[in-house]
Amino acid sequence: MRIFLISSIILALTGFLTAQIPQAFNYQAVLRNIDGTIKSNESVAVQIIIRHLTADGLAIYLEIHNTETTEQGLINFQIGQGITSDDFSLIDWSMGPYFLEISVNGVEMGTSQLYSVPYALYAKSAGRAEETDPVFSGWDKSSGISITESQISDLGNYIETETQSLADVATINNSVNTQLKNVSDPTEAQDAVTKAYVDVLERRIFELEFALGQDTITDYDGNYYKVVKIGEQFWMAENLKVTHYPDGTPIPLIDNSQDWENLTTEHKAFCWYGFDSTAHAQIYGALYTWIGVMNGVEGTYANPSGIQGICPDRWHIPSEDEWYELVNYLGGESIAGGNLKEAGTTHWNTPNTGATNETGFTALPGGRCKSRGVFDGIGEYAKLWTSSDTYSGAPYSFVMEYGSSEVYRGSTISVEGNSLRCVKD
Repeated sequence: MRIFLISSIILALTGFLTAQIPQAFNYQAVLRNIDGTIKSNESVAVQIIIRHLTADGLAIYLEIHNTETTEQGLINFQIGQGITSDDFSLIDWSMGPYFLEISVNGVEMGTSQLYSVPYALYAKSAGRAEETDPVFSGWDKSSGISITESQISDLGNYIETETQSLADVATINNSVNTQLKNVSDPTEAQDAVTKAYVDVLERRIFELEFALGQDTITDYDGNYYKVVKIGEQFWMAENLKVTHYPDGTPIPLIDNSQDWENLTTEHKAFCWYGFDSTAHAQIYGALYTWIGVMNGVEGTYANPSGIQGICPDRWHIPSEDEWYELVNYLGGESIAGGNLKEAGTTHWNTPNTGATNETGFTALPGGRCKSRGVFDGIGEYAKLWTSSDTYSGAPYSFVMEYGSSEVYRGSTISVEGNSLRCVKD
């Protein structure tokens, strides 16, 4: 399962004296699986990277912590005391900003800015510790928020059980005079934004990154893929070649015709064209069975949208409707294939009719692996999976050929190996 991370950073208590400036600060996090269950009593490897100036800036410090979650899913350790070849004491905290990047079991959890650098560490770098030691005189209650110890306990019980709705949370908080609102346009410090509001912000950030040229995504294996914006959609501009699911589970690799022929509709699997990873993998990507692409999600005989399956986080398998949105934006089935195909005959067979690649989608003819473990079609056609299934149990794919500018929807048996392009959530 994928992991959710709820974390906090607090100043280390060890050595918290004027004469003993701590060389670490505590990090706490609660790990949950994608279904919301606590990740209890499990060994995890946590990688910490501190980056300078920006979220993807220079990595100035890296360390590893091999630890174990508590029964409540909690991990707790000191950043600065892990396995490392770097020197934590050399970080000049006065030269921020600094960003903290967290990965758990090889899966990146995200990067956040260290807005409040531990005071003693900052003071050591700035050389003004004794002159500017802060004096705590009380809580700043200017916000008007008043929370009792019993109310904190009540809120903690809610977070742990997760049995109430967001509306219930608003009711609880309003009852303790926090005036919490669930709003689409937050105006007050205690307002809670809606998911729709966060989705809009995330899309704006992605579009800004795209405009700045940061138009790539990364899969679990560390492969980078170009991204193109076509209409209102963001698509991968290369065929997927990942060999693991987003949670790190390996996708079964088939390397011979007999084993592929023995596959059933329940088998997750992939192969390289011709069972040769060196000749075609980097250009054409991998060929996956449909159930392998869907990561075990059975067909609904409908048009499901938003199924992540094999795709990287925040990306998903395009549905039939999403493919038609792309095709219709490009003028319809009769000409859209030419706008999507890589131009020329470097990879496509002659004549590669109508190919202009004006979208940057760069469709490539990766061929297929048929149910008997026999390959055909490289150079001739691109066959790309959708998440949509038919009543007969034959999933849909969209196909482009070297002798036509058309793109059309076809159905095929689910144990055939085809290519995949992911689309952004």
